[in-house]
Amino acid sequence: MSILLKTENTLRFLTIPGGGGSLSNHWQSHWEKECSTMERVDQDDWDTPVKSEWVATLDSAIRRSEKPTILVAHSVGCIAAIHWTVALANQVIGIFLVAPADVEDKWADPPAAYASFRSIPLEKLRIPSLIVASTNDPYLSLSRAKFLAEAWGSELKVLGEYGHIGSESRLGRWQEGIDLLDRFSVHCLNVNTHKTRFSKGK
Repeated sequence: MSILLKTENTLRFLTIPGGGGSLSNHWQSHWEKECSTMERVDQDDWDTPVKSEWVATLDSAIRRSEKPTILVAHSVGCIAAIHWTVALANQVIGIFLVAPADVEDKWADPPAAYASFRSIPLEKLRIPSLIVASTNDPYLSLSRAKFLAEAWGSELKVLGEYGHIGSESRLGRWQEGIDLLDRFSVHCLNVNTHKTRFSKGK
């Protein structure tokens, strides 16, 4: 198998799909097939998500990591990842957030299952994070993307008219996203190495 990412043999990558999971044509599915150290966090119920259950499943997957780990999340999966940071484990060194769904918008009002993910935590993250947003996402306005990036201390990369940057966007293996994750993972590894050396007094 060819190497998808420069850090592939050093890091573990966990994909966190949004509601419904990621279909075979989703970029997460393509990446999982091509990256030897990337695997999916499988939820018991993709169609009626419950925040507490999703976060618990994510936490269990993260704590099995023997390598430094980067979370690769999409849509509501991003919000689950942010909720998880309340119990941040040492294994995670970065969060790659693609089109985080704004579950505080009216589309997620009850009885929609996504209302259970409210309220979105707004604490600054203690690890590097990158938000990838589009200019015409029906589930995340650009103004909210900028607001969340500022609240979380995240870098923000705005693409063109990519919609929700999911299966319906027909991105295939999404080379642009691979390049973004590649650079981001190298950055996270460098930051983590510096922190480790500093904590040991080197």
